[in-house]
Amino acid sequence: MHRLDSEEVDLRSATSTLAVAPPPPADADPAFDPALILYLVLVSVISVSLSLLGHSLNLDLRAYTVAAVFACTVAALIVSATPVAVVVLAALIVLTLANAWVCETPQTAHVTFANFSQSFETAQLALNSQYSLSNTSNGPPQCASQDESFKIALKGFSLPLSWLVWSAFNIGLAVEKSGLGRRIALMIVRTFGSSPFTLGPCLFLIELLSGLLIPSNTARGGALIHPIVVSLGNAFSHAPEIQRYLILSGMQANLVSSSAWFYGTVGNPILAEAAQELLDVEFGFVEWITGSIVPILALTIILPPILWRFSMTSKSYPAAFPSSMQSISQAAHNNLLMLGPSTNRERRTAIILALCLSAWVFDLLPDGLIGLTGLSCMLLCGVLSWEDVRDNGQAWDSFFWLAGMVLIVEQMNKLGISQAVGLWCREVLVEGFSPVAAAVLLGAFYFVSMYLFSSITSHIVALSTPLLLAGKAAGCPPLLLTALLCYSSGLCACLTSYSSGITVMYFSQNMFSKREWYLYGIIIGMVYLSVFGTVGLVWWKIIGWW
Repeated sequence: MHRLDSEEVDLRSATSTLAVAPPPPADADPAFDPALILYLVLVSVISVSLSLLGHSLNLDLRAYTVAAVFACTVAALIVSATPVAVVVLAALIVLTLANAWVCETPQTAHVTFANFSQSFETAQLALNSQYSLSNTSNGPPQCASQDESFKIALKGFSLPLSWLVWSAFNIGLAVEKSGLGRRIALMIVRTFGSSPFTLGPCLFLIELLSGLLIPSNTARGGALIHPIVVSLGNAFSHAPEIQRYLILSGMQANLVSSSAWFYGTVGNPILAEAAQELLDVEFGFVEWITGSIVPILALTIILPPILWRFSMTSKSYPAAFPSSMQSISQAAHNNLLMLGPSTNRERRTAIILALCLSAWVFDLLPDGLIGLTGLSCMLLCGVLSWEDVRDNGQAWDSFFWLAGMVLIVEQMNKLGISQAVGLWCREVLVEGFSPVAAAVLLGAFYFVSMYLFSSITSHIVALSTPLLLAGKAAGCPPLLLTALLCYSSGLCACLTSYSSGITVMYFSQNMFSKREWYLYGIIIGMVYLSVFGTVGLVWWKIIGWW
């Protein structure tokens, strides 16, 4: 453990071994977690209860089983010490044995916005009467055998999002092992290292600029920003508080940039298109930035001090740092001189990474394919070896449990749970409220509902249509409702560790316990809601949106 002295900061040993980790100690036999037994019991009880009491929703009986498993899985992630992948595996096995999956047909193979747009009239009829969506068909097809059910359970491992996250992890490893990440980190420290605090705003600035160019938050965050954050953290390995601050700043900066721009994430145009079709409002690039600029600037100013405070776990920590941190900048400069000119490995990594970023910017190929192509080039060029990829436990672990969670959420959409949520919102949540209050309530509900999803895009696809229809029926101001939903779409991913590929990557750095992560997510979520509920509403009133 290095000690930070007031006269000199030695980053040499930390930065010269960024990619070197000591072999893990031999683990003892894993202890049995009784929470798993409680998990299975709760799944059974909740599933049966919902099946007996929930017929008024007119959902398929399997929907209650899937909802119960998902709810208990989320609870287990928060309160249990069992690894996330183990809990998700248990959920997949329970749903497979219960034959609760929706089997593949041409009509259910893909759940996209197009599927919802084709059923606008049906959804509107459901909102205006007691008509049930489930009455329009015989229900989602059930798997005829355990073999078919097992095939569906494995479907999540073929989803493009899962492979995009996996490839982004390994591209980040290449940036780290090649030394490029260390060089970039030292350049950032040299420029902004007058105080560790200034590194957070620097990450926000980089994310906001890159968010204008790269339309995938996982692509830009995972392949560009995340490796820089990891390299910066390694340079401050003697100060875990700074590492925690960098992790929080990197992730929240990614979510803020996702909501700042029309193309901040691939799901944003989907929601804007839904608003245009349902509410007849134009919410393109200009409208998006016009509404976001003031609250996003407010968040960029407010968030770094809050994240800095969250990172302070030691009472003696502030005293360990001098008031002037010029020694950090000087030490980073000295280490850059010692590194010398860039190596061939660094240049190859930079070229491949630039090509990947260009492909993402101009949308030349699917995001996941770009990531895998870039990784393949790095393997062929000798930037990484297959042994490096094979031993990248974080990538494989995140790939496994993210694939399972995305699959379960997809099944919830196919079983009509999201449509039932829309009906409930109209009949229970906003009934009797003024149009403006109803819009705010729907926006808040949309934000909190992120607990039920493992992808920003799937969240948008599942709930944008029912909530926009609910708001239309309640007479909500169209631009106000659209703004609340659009700007919440990226920010609400702060609530959990599984809500987006980028949250998976930052949580996997193991700098926070699950309880800390979820607690901080709630607090930061309240900050987001407060800013958009005050600064946002005032600004939108000024520009005539309500």
